Amino acid sequence: MTAQLDAPHDLVGIGIGPFNLSLAALAHGLPQQGAGELATAFYDQRRDFRWHPGLLIDGATLQVPFLADLVTLADPASPWSFLSYLKHKERLFPFYFAEQFHIHRAEYDAYCRWVAGRVPGLHFGHQVDAVRWNPERELFEVDFTQLDAAGEVEALGRTHTRNLALGIGTAPYIPEPLRPLVQAPTVPVIHSADYLDNRQRILGAEHVTVIGSGQSGAEVFLDLLRARPAGRERLTWLARTPSFAPMEYSKLGLEHFTPDYTRYFHSLPEPVRDRLVPPNGNSTRASTPTRSPPSTTSSTAAPSTEAGPTPSSPPESASAPPAASPPPRSNSTSNTSNRAPAPASPPTPSSSPPATGNAPSTASSRASTPTCARTPPAAPASTTTTG
Repeated sequence: MTAQLDAPHDLVGIGIGPFNLSLAALAHGLPQQGAGELATAFYDQRRDFRWHPGLLIDGATLQVPFLADLVTLADPASPWSFLSYLKHKERLFPFYFAEQFHIHRAEYDAYCRWVAGRVPGLHFGHQVDAVRWNPERELFEVDFTQLDAAGEVEALGRTHTRNLALGIGTAPYIPEPLRPLVQAPTVPVIHSADYLDNRQRILGAEHVTVIGSGQSGAEVFLDLLRARPAGRERLTWLARTPSFAPMEYSKLGLEHFTPDYTRYFHSLPEPVRDRLVPPNGNSTRASTPTRSPPSTTSSTAAPSTEAGPTPSSPPESASAPPAASPPPRSNSTSNTSNRAPAPASPPTPSSSPPATGNAPSTASSRASTPTCARTPPAAPASTTTTG
């Protein structure tokens, strides 16, 4: 293969997961010093964007609010925000009315695929084979193989770049003693990354053991707890940690993710940074008690997965006068007992047709809004490990 003396890119990214997809979206249309826009290219050997497809369990939500999407906290006016996605799908008002701060995992995957299908400069089906530094041109050389739909070699190529971003993610980790069992086709041992592909087979097992106390283990355990058929309820959750620690989600703890702390952290000597990272594992890798799935009649239900239905809990009550009975509790674990109650939902619309003309209807514009504090969802009686 002969080197191509093409115009070098300002940035090349290897891997197109949420990190590099965010980088591509933020770089799109960004002016370069002098003239023109930044020249970028991103490569991934997969045929299209997929975000943890084996764990898109019905009802499972992100651990962070929707504002922590690909772009909003860095560029609130970006056309690639989650709210822009909802606007494009004509679902912005239903989302606003639902007051859901934490969106479904399947919804986030659909949003990312929407961005990945529109941001220019993303090259799926391209396998990066080698990266070298060219001292004569002071550029990185990136060799890649273009693959067809069957994964066969279609073409070879090379590009050059001034900057390189690696976003290849991590491979599923399986403890050494379990690897022979996972590799045996007749033994029912799988990694959680393949959970949905094996869910029906697992539900039919007499006894299931979940190993690992992170978020993936918590979501798999809760899904099995809800869906196991009668007579096959034996379920065990094991972990090497002394407790099932929740993710650090206090207001002070979230300061770790601000630009100010990031700048401060990277100004520290490398030995200090190496010492600080392990104790802060609960900021990113611990579990978050899973919130209950919304009612199946919700107008903002996330795109369904192939996992099959997950039993939904009773929806929280809409706003009601103070004398009304309290809203029903959801049948799920929660860590929201120390947070302020969410704002009351808008009153449920009546079956009468909406008012027409320029004047707002009396009921919607002049009536008072009763105060209604929502009761945090309670944990299931048989589950006390994620509290």
